[in-house]
Amino acid sequence: MQSLNKLVLILLYSCVFTLGYAQSSVTLTYERNKMQQQDTVVRKGIPWLDETITEENRLPMHTDFVTFPHTSQIINSDWRESSAYLSLNGSWKFKWVNSPSKLPANFESLTYDDRHWDNFQVPANWELNGYGFPMYTTSGFEFTYLIGKPNPPIVPMDFNPTAVYRREVVIPEDWQGKPVILHIGAAKSNLSVWVNGQYVGYGEDSKLPSEFDITAYLRKGKNLITMRVMRWGVANYLEDQDMWRLSGITRDCYLLVRQPVHLRDIQLSPTLNDAFDKGQLNTKLIFNQASHGDLMAEVTLHRNGRLVSIATVKVDGQEVDIEQTIDHPELWSAEMPNLYQVTVKLT
Repeated sequence: MQSLNKLVLILLYSCVFTLGYAQSSVTLTYERNKMQQQDTVVRKGIPWLDETITEENRLPMHTDFVTFPHTSQIINSDWRESSAYLSLNGSWKFKWVNSPSKLPANFESLTYDDRHWDNFQVPANWELNGYGFPMYTTSGFEFTYLIGKPNPPIVPMDFNPTAVYRREVVIPEDWQGKPVILHIGAAKSNLSVWVNGQYVGYGEDSKLPSEFDITAYLRKGKNLITMRVMRWGVANYLEDQDMWRLSGITRDCYLLVRQPVHLRDIQLSPTLNDAFDKGQLNTKLIFNQASHGDLMAEVTLHRNGRLVSIATVKVDGQEVDIEQTIDHPELWSAEMPNLYQVTVKLT
């Protein structure tokens, strides 16, 4: 196996977002019969209508991390500066309709002409940018007025705002032959993906990322990425929160390149002794495939650029656990939110 040299930067971040919106009066009328007569046979196999389907070809959830080629780049670098990262934020061709049945045929095709479509920013929600209307509710489902009463898994079909995003992207030459991952930070309420006209996969969970391995669908030069997002699906029955109901792709989108043997997940578990003067960091590394002792993993802990701890182990298998002890750790609290930076180096 060729020697691998990767550095992984784990980025832990949080944000608080507040939104104010002026009250508006929206009057809608709708015939409810079709919603109440959805046939179970029709729903089965259609992901956004089938309660037994929550994803198709989506990669397992994991800690977010980006790789860097050299140690010197990792400690103080913005993760977006990594050569293993390619942002998909920005302008996309955009088609919004009030029902999935009104989408144009073959919208995912390489030959489809989208020049007449609108341009729309990613990330952004639809409703505050002129497509549809926002709704606020403290309890109850936002589509109840369309179907009469909650009746899982029945959701609106004839009125269900839906949008398609299309964008061409050029894959860097030094990414050729390596795994390429498409990351969609959040899509409400469900997401379907095509690359170069071929169906890739599907995901739900409005505020969680969806990732897909798109390596097999890529080609040299320009590649077309197409995404379809729908306002409502059967998963909405599990997402009834006291919040503004806003749709679209609402978090960062990007591509990541990995090595043939790479980390799939990193799990960090910090603990303290009873005196709070000694800490232990347990790190679990999970790889996409097993290594047979020819791979070394180095876990380094920094605090404000200062080296705190370093540990190196041989990787034998698909998972490895690493323990590190930290004397007199600087503890986290709401008043003193001390953070450490963990890096993982593979050689």
